[in-house]
Amino acid sequence: MRAYLKLLLLQLVLGLIVVTAGCAKMEQIIDQLASLRGTNTESDRVWIRNDLNRDKLIVFVHEFNSSNDTAWGKFPSLLKDDDHFKDFNIVLFGYRTEFCSSVDSIHVVGQHLASFLHEIFESKSPNYHRIVLVGHSMGGLVTMHALLHLELKHFKILTVQDLKVLTFGTPYIGVQNTEILSPLCKNKQSDDMEALNDRLDEPKNEWNLRFNQDTETAGKPTPQVPLYTFLGAGICLSRKSMPADTRRSVRWSMAITTPL
Repeated sequence: MRAYLKLLLLQLVLGLIVVTAGCAKMEQIIDQLASLRGTNTESDRVWIRNDLNRDKLIVFVHEFNSSNDTAWGKFPSLLKDDDHFKDFNIVLFGYRTEFCSSVDSIHVVGQHLASFLHEIFESKSPNYHRIVLVGHSMGGLVTMHALLHLELKHFKILTVQDLKVLTFGTPYIGVQNTEILSPLCKNKQSDDMEALNDRLDEPKNEWNLRFNQDTETAGKPTPQVPLYTFLGAGICLSRKSMPADTRRSVRWSMAITTPL
């Protein structure tokens, strides 16, 4: 009964908003409310191993329209049982992502990941000495946004951490045919991955300016965070489909690929 009354009250409030603000404003407010509902990511963090005596950590970040379960399957558990990774704690960082649903943009999800990483970096128990971030597809873009946010807000942390990033199948230059989804439903994350758009170019350019630069060249210290890419760029957009002057994006993706 109490839940019914709450729902009725909410409908009355929303009705008043429609009368006073109009339908366009109402759509914006609903979008904001849905976004706020998804900002609590604590329940989406799954620890495969969380041992206070271990000082290394692997963080997995899944892809678009997926979840911790569907993205990784048994792989994290296999790592847990592998002697090569016995010194690592393992956590799956999840976030809300669905085809036809009001979801946070990649930038905002990146801020959520940055907040989680800041907690990890500041932790004294365990006190991590090495952290590896693994992003699959859109998860790689989320990871990049997270680190750019940390560089802006908590620069010193990134200069003292042994931090590495691995991305697999990340669409650094975008995904073809995302516009097909638009008539059916609005999705900020698919819009963010539209092929060759400014929202993809900006973080790449910022990364090149703010990370892994020689102090003399940059005029200041920059965080040294190796970024290894595997099966990126070309998987989601063919080179033949691009104008010649935009192929630099592919070269950028290849340029940051370094052998392990």
